[in-house]
Amino acid sequence: MRETSQRTRIERHGDVLLHILEVRTRAVAKKRKIVDTPAAANVVRMPTGDGSVVAEFIRYHVLIRVFNGDPDAWLAQLRTNGDPGGDLRFARWIRSRLRQDPALIMSIRAMVDATPFWRAAEA
Repeated sequence: MRETSQRTRIERHGDVLLHILEVRTRAVAKKRKIVDTPAAANVVRMPTGDGSVVAEFIRYHVLIRVFNGDPDAWLAQLRTNGDPGGDLRFARWIRSRLRQDPALIMSIRAMVDATPFWRAAEA
């Protein structure tokens, strides 16, 4: 049911005061269950990915340190070797963001350079 309107009124019956709320509703059709149809041969199912902050942090480091800020190189490597996690989703998302705002890569580089995470692994 979905509420379409409501009206409030007060009626007095002798010593009794009634506060009346009239609510009008209408029936709502049930949501249809989405049937999972098989994907076409040329469609690649997008992995769900890992949206944790730590995973995103590491992905930014991989983008800068391994692929020198080039998401297309990362996507090519993922196409070749497959994607065990959500790196494909991240690489496509960051590629889209960098196309909209090319200066974003400078902020990402600054963030990666400011964190000693990678330097500790190299030592």
